[in-house]
Formats: sequence, structure tokens, C-alpha cells
Amino acid sequence: MARRKKSAPLTGEVRSVGRGGDGAVETPRGIRWVPGVFPGERVRIRPEGKGARLLEVERPHPARRKPPCPVADTCGGCPWMALEPAVQRELEATWGREMAARLGFEGEVPVLADGDEAYRRRARLAWNHRGGATRMGYRLAGSRRLVDVERCLVQQPALQASWTALRSLADVLRDSGEIRLYRHGDAAAALLHADEPQPPEVYDRLRALVAEGRLAGVGLSIQGGVPATFGETSERYPGPDGEPLDGPPGGFSQAHDPLSLQLARDAASRALAFRPERVLELHAGHGSFTVLLAREAEVTAVEISQAASDALRANLEARGLTAKAVAEDAERYPASFEGYDVVVLDPPRLGAKGAVERLVAGKARPPVVYVSCDLGTLERDLRALREGGYELSELRLYDLFPQTARVEALAVLTPTP
Repeated sequence: MARRKKSAPLTGEVRSVGRGGDGAVETPRGIRWVPGVFPGERVRIRPEGKGARLLEVERPHPARRKPPCPVADTCGGCPWMALEPAVQRELEATWGREMAARLGFEGEVPVLADGDEAYRRRARLAWNHRGGATRMGYRLAGSRRLVDVERCLVQQPALQASWTALRSLADVLRDSGEIRLYRHGDAAAALLHADEPQPPEVYDRLRALVAEGRLAGVGLSIQGGVPATFGETSERYPGPDGEPLDGPPGGFSQAHDPLSLQLARDAASRALAFRPERVLELHAGHGSFTVLLAREAEVTAVEISQAASDALRANLEARGLTAKAVAEDAERYPASFEGYDVVVLDPPRLGAKGAVERLVAGKARPPVVYVSCDLGTLERDLRALREGGYELSELRLYDLFPQTARVEALAVLTPTP
């Protein structure tokens, strides 16, 4: 079979950057979306499928810099590291202002930030043994390709120390697998998911790393089976109230310390400002908002993951607090919003379409505090709420993912008078 001929390079100017982080490059053959470029730059690209690959920056953005990480250009985990942090946040602020204008909101849209390096308390990595050598590092977005990484500038020191410890297994790990690394107190724990059985030396080394205190705990599973565990494998980090917050092994939590804790405090304070007696919290996770809300109100916390719901209940009990923890689909539960004084939403990237549709279809109109990790689905849901009898009273952004185009948002909505 003949090889497909490469497309000829094109030169164009970057007109804007979309919310996904890719730049819209205007070329003689139309717009091409290209990662790693910034507004106003003149670039040389090679079309590939519907997008294109950057070949050369002929006229750089004034704030373009040499990334402080030596593998930033190949790793792909921090695609905006080549841009000064202040300008990263200005791009995010532009998205926020544009979205607010489309929704008829005229207030300020601040972008909160706190630290651009050594902020991540969790990371997803991988290994691949091929040709007698093992690579350990990050996978490129949307790819199985792996970039070997010894040191990651955005990992917290505890994670970096544990990552260094895990890399000592490179001579015994075989085949390939995924690694989840996350905080457990002052150290880190890890879950390894291998595609094929691993030699006994791997288990011996993992057990030794825990015994030596280089890992708080570790679990190793083969093809999704029950993991062999050593030590403590739960996630544990300071909660927004200053007390330890525990999450299930491999569960979800935000990666950014301390900004994610500030977001939790802000969301809870907005909800409690309505002086509610009863709060409905949907997509409650393991309780980062609940431990604040339950101090002043009767809370029903809905979370589809049984493990996360159990952890939420345990976190409340450790604080002497109570709430109704419900392990159900938050997009379908409860049947009615009547009787609740405020609703707190914190859905995954897909948004809260089901909950929003049920809310606007019902008779009750409690205020809504909506936390989102995707501006696209957030705008969709805010528009539906606005058309269903709500108005947007506050919108703020949080740079929870420095060096990337991702941003978290907090929106407060009140019933239209």
C-alpha cells in the first residue's frame, strides 16, 4: 500500500484561541485548529486530518516563553506552559466575559489563581515495556504514545518523591499499564493497573517501598481485577475546613491545592448566604462541600458512586456532623425539588442537563449554586436556567489547571422576581 502523501505546509495567523485551547489559524485554505499557538502569532503548520501540526512560530506572541519544563513540548500535559501565566488567565477571563455577555450578565468575571507549579496533588501516568526497556511517564492527549518523565514541575513534592520511588521499578515492570498517583497525608499512594500479569519482583518491590515509607500505600491490579494492596490506598488531603478529607482509592477529587479548597469554601458560603434550612447537593463526591454545608443546614448529598458516598458519610462522622447521603444518579434524583431552600450542583464535564431540565420543569424555584469544570456545558445549562425563570447573579473563574486551557467556574443563580 502506498504511503499517504503529506500535505504541503501552510502559513497563517492565529485569530483566536478556542475554549479547548487550540488556536484558530487563518490560512489561504481556510481555518485550521492548531494546539500550542496563541492569538496574533504567525505560524507555519502542516494540515493533518481536520486539524494541523505546528511546524514553526514565525512571529511569536509577546508573552511566549521557553517552557520551564524540559519535556513540555513533547509531553502535552501542559500545552500553555509556553505562555506567561498572567496572559493565560487573561485568555480565560476573555472566555468568561464573552460567555457572560451571551447570557446577559453585566457583572465582573474575576479569575482566581494561586500557584502555577507544584500544585497537583494527583496525577495519571503510565508505563510501557518494549524492546527491553521500560518508559514511565505521561501519555499524550488522545494517544497511547508515552513520554518518559523523570520530574514533573506541576506535581507536589510528595507526589514527585513517590513518583521517583515508583520509577525504581522500571527494570522489573513488564508489558504496559496505568498509574494513578495521589496524596495520602504527607506522602502519596498509588494504584497500578497492569494489562498483563507482573513478575513476583514487582510485588516485592512495591511492598518494600511501603515498608520504607516511600509510598503510603499501593495497589496493583491485573486487567481490572481485584488489586493486591500494601499499606493505605485511600486518598487523604486537608479539607476546606482544615481537617483531613478522605476519598476512596482511585476516586475523583480536584488536583489543585490550595485553590480547590478556596472554591469549596466559596461555593458553600454562597449557598449558606441564602440562610437555608434544607440544602440539596447534587454530584456531592466524597464531601468537600458537604462538610461545610452540614455545619449550618440539613443536607441531602447525592452521589452516584457508592464508594464516594460511603467516604462522604465517614468524613461527616469524623467531624461529628450528619447529612442524608444518597447513592443515586444525581441527574434523576430527587423526583421533586420542593422543600429545598438551595441547590448546589458540581457535575462532571457533561454538565447537569438532566437536573436542570427537571428543575425548570417543576414548580419549585430554589436558588442554584453551580460549580463547573467545562464552560461549554455550563453555558448550555445556565441558558436553560435563564430561560426557565432564573437570572445569573455571580460568575467567577478559578484557574485550577494552570498551564492548560481548562478552567473551573462558580455561578450563582436566583429566581427571576
